[in-house]
Amino acid sequence: MKAILKITVLSAVIICGLTFISCSPIVNTPGRIEIVSRTIDHSLQDSAVIHGYLLSVLDERPFFFHRAEISIVETGFTTQDSDSGYFSIKILPGTYTIKVLDDRYLRIENAQYLRVSDVLPNEKIKVIFFRPETCF
Repeated sequence: MKAILKITVLSAVIICGLTFISCSPIVNTPGRIEIVSRTIDHSLQDSAVIHGYLLSVLDERPFFFHRAEISIVETGFTTQDSDSGYFSIKILPGTYTIKVLDDRYLRIENAQYLRVSDVLPNEKIKVIFFRPETCF
């Protein structure tokens, strides 16, 4: 007879003097990436912009206690998202790989990558990175 093992984690989080306790199985939810729009904006003067939000895959809200690093792999340029999860990177036309690394983990295997091909002059590309979640 095979035994079935159920792992349950008991965790407590203290935020502003309040204690939250949960006792549940660990649930991993994978992230996803959506290119929302690609538009032309002549005010960019032949440059381009990749902008958008980093949101939780579970509730589509920003992470208020965590920041993420957004970088262009080919140039090494790096920025962080705002408190609302917003980011914006001005680039030249070309093909780029965007990497998002969440400071909750700081491990390369938790990074999300998006390859954006044929970025045109004056193009605005809006992207939403739905970050993976691990719930306890």
